[in-house]
Amino acid sequence: MRLCRIALTLALATTMAPAAQGRESLAIAELAFRDTSGELRDQTAEHASRIHVFGAALRTSLARDHGVPVVDLGCTGACSPADPGTEALAEMARTAGADLLLVGEIHKISTLISNIRLIMLDLDSGAVRCERLLSYRGDTDEAWQRAARFADRDLTTYCLPDQVREAPSRHSPPQSAH
Repeated sequence: MRLCRIALTLALATTMAPAAQGRESLAIAELAFRDTSGELRDQTAEHASRIHVFGAALRTSLARDHGVPVVDLGCTGACSPADPGTEALAEMARTAGADLLLVGEIHKISTLISNIRLIMLDLDSGAVRCERLLSYRGDTDEAWQRAARFADRDLTTYCLPDQVREAPSRHSPPQSAH
């Protein structure tokens, strides 16, 4: 229940900012999820909720905290690279007025280790603007929230440094959030 309240709060707080002068607008698709951990307990509902909260936190932080113009894809159903697919998402993002599209996947390798692959596409050229592979530890609400904050810092540092209000200091690329 707490996770649902957090997701609702984040969704309501997200500002879909209009494109600011000199800033490219970004559409963020829901991340796909793959679980190869082999755990016996069905965690489908938990992971679906965490993916939703992860995406909402990323949208909110990029728009509100960093001034990145985030546009809504307008999805009424599935909205990830797995379904309806990256090409359909790119078309939806273009229609919504986005310049860039962020897609990705969370891969749960084990109870302790997960990877996040994030790919930012330039919708005009179709080229990959930025691709990041991050890892994080844990499979709890707190671990996923920490991973979302980590992904936000990584994206603003390495994929959107000229788009954010105040670009973070540039240091060696982070490899994992513990």
